[in-house]
Amino acid sequence: MVRGVGIDVVDAAEQERLLGAFPERVFARIFTECELADARGRRDRAGVLAGRFGVKEAVFKVVAPLLPEKSFDLRIVATATAADGTPRLEIAAALRESLDRAEVDEVLVSTSRQGDLVVALAVAERRTAGQ
Repeated sequence: MVRGVGIDVVDAAEQERLLGAFPERVFARIFTECELADARGRRDRAGVLAGRFGVKEAVFKVVAPLLPEKSFDLRIVATATAADGTPRLEIAAALRESLDRAEVDEVLVSTSRQGDLVVALAVAERRTAGQ
């Protein structure tokens, strides 16, 4: 059963501007080391980070409303690249705890880019008994 859908749009050009304006340690407050390392190895570092940030926001928009406190720390949402090149969430303990409290078993994510705009989508699912 779908528990909710979250979507976010991020401007990769703005991400590029921020990368030039701030040292990387500032981004370590938002992104995991794995996310930053993945972006460092890419030709389009700003686009990769824009997608990762969009996923964080989309997951927040779908999970936070299901929590009693209506919030959580964005740093617990980490995105990796699957073998086929698609984004996937890395479910660490802190995120798993929030998902459990929100009664969410799985969050599917996807990103798409057109020019400087990156769209991220998150769908939260709860398996019903017998599935």
